[in-house]
Amino acid sequence: MANKANDALTAVEDKKTETAGTLAETTADLAAAQDAYDKIEDMLVPDVPDTDEPVNPGTDKPEDPDEEGPVEDAPFTDVAEDMWYAGPIQKAHDLGIMNGYEGTTLYRLEDTLTREQAAALLYNYLVNGDTASSDAPQDDMVQGEWYSEAVDWAVANGIVNGYAGTDEFGVGNPLTREQFAAIIANACKADTEDLGADTLVSYPDAGSVIDWAEGVMTWAVENGVVNGFEMPDGTRELHPTAIITRGEMAAMMVNAIEAGVLKADLQEH
Repeated sequence: MANKANDALTAVEDKKTETAGTLAETTADLAAAQDAYDKIEDMLVPDVPDTDEPVNPGTDKPEDPDEEGPVEDAPFTDVAEDMWYAGPIQKAHDLGIMNGYEGTTLYRLEDTLTREQAAALLYNYLVNGDTASSDAPQDDMVQGEWYSEAVDWAVANGIVNGYAGTDEFGVGNPLTREQFAAIIANACKADTEDLGADTLVSYPDAGSVIDWAEGVMTWAVENGVVNGFEMPDGTRELHPTAIITRGEMAAMMVNAIEAGVLKADLQEH
């Protein structure tokens, strides 16, 4: 009888040991899977630095996008004529600021805007290629690329600067809304250094504006360059640190031009 009891106890202990080993293997497998997932996620999510060069290194759905009505004969097949973004995109196209993707009839308004693309937009509108600038000094700048002349000009004129404290321009990196607002302010030669943030208090997410961008966003709001997103409850939010899209960019550029703050004659070629 004792032998049978001992055998039973031994069987129980063996089962416990086996179960513990299986649990350890499962835990290790789960940890490895999570690590692999995190690495993939890091590759998919763009790494956007918190600050741009506030020297002073941005756009926006219009306040009342429906006022202009539908746009007829829009050049892009993926831009619905009756949507808020149709008017700004049409105007940006007419002004030669931005075209669709080469070889297509697509604008792709939800695509993100990169730093070199922003430089090219301002370059196209303000100088239209009529300039020559020294090579931009940043380590990640490559001459002879489609964007090189535009970035050289933008850096030389203090419109788009490299990342503060680094030797990088940030080629290929997307822009946040407040960063693009700063670029517009630079192009307008706006003095934003001493502007406070009082104008922003009516926006529920004003606290998410990064410190260096408070003056920039105040200037942009006061001049109608940035109007914010209308929320379901009727309020408007700035979404300053959100990645800017091509549709939002067109709206901000057109807002600045129509407000009279962005003018080609502001720039010395």
